[in-house]
Amino acid sequence: MKNFFQKNYLLIPVLVILIFIGTVFSSKYARFNTLASIINAQQLLNTNYNTFNAKQKSDFIKEIDSVLTFLGNENRLLNIERHQTLNSRQIEKQTELDVSNQKLSKATSELSNLTNNLNSLNSRLKTLNDSRSETNKQCNRLRSAQRINCRNKLNTIDTNIRNVRNQISSTQNSINNSRSNLNNAQIEVNTKNTELRLIKDKIVEKQAEIYKIEQTIARLSQFKLSVMNYSNNNNNVAGCTDSAASNYNPNATVSDGSCLIPGCMNQMASNYNANANTDDGSCEYSKKGCTFPLAVNYDPRATEDDGTCYF
Repeated sequence: MKNFFQKNYLLIPVLVILIFIGTVFSSKYARFNTLASIINAQQLLNTNYNTFNAKQKSDFIKEIDSVLTFLGNENRLLNIERHQTLNSRQIEKQTELDVSNQKLSKATSELSNLTNNLNSLNSRLKTLNDSRSETNKQCNRLRSAQRINCRNKLNTIDTNIRNVRNQISSTQNSINNSRSNLNNAQIEVNTKNTELRLIKDKIVEKQAEIYKIEQTIARLSQFKLSVMNYSNNNNNVAGCTDSAASNYNPNATVSDGSCLIPGCMNQMASNYNANANTDDGSCEYSKKGCTFPLAVNYDPRATEDDGTCYF
């Protein structure tokens, strides 16, 4: 087995890539099937089943059941992904973000302490420099043995100054490192925030898909009940049952949605017919009325002023 992988080491990355492509394609294909089923459900909902015979009605119900079964399975899988996988990832990323925020808080506190320490050291250095300057003046005014003692005191001050300067240099290096740590912690927090936001967006997206599927299932299930409860009477005659339509069929007992009601369909016309579904070219645009916009009885459809305006 070891010799096989040594001779065919290129197979491993190829297999990984193929598995990744297969996973992505499977996800895209499943999503395509879901959308196709929702579209199919919408088409079923728009089907006029009033004229179906018993065989057609039975086949139609089987088709509805097939779509409902697929959507039900897809809804179950989406809920599993939403409530288990994505929720777990959200909790995991939230935990990582909390840890990153703790690091950021620690780095901020550390930098603040170092900065305060540096300020104290600089203040201490200034005090020592002032003391050395004053001591040096005093030493210059002294003679012989007194001057020697004063010089010893001055040497002690110089030693303290060197020590404080070394501490300042060390503290500055620590501050630089602390700032680097703070920047890295901030970058980590920003990254975790982005990852968490993407997961939350994914959850919202999945919730929207679930809602859409559940709404479709509810409507299709109700529609199925209507189909099953519909009494298919062989004496039913499909046709236009609206007496105002031009193709009204007095013998029709079931409306097939074919009614034609001619009239003017342009709302700006003076003879606009709100009930018309077939424009017969009869629209008239000449209308008398008040044409002055500031009048109380102004008629925007009027094309000819009839002197009736009042204010």
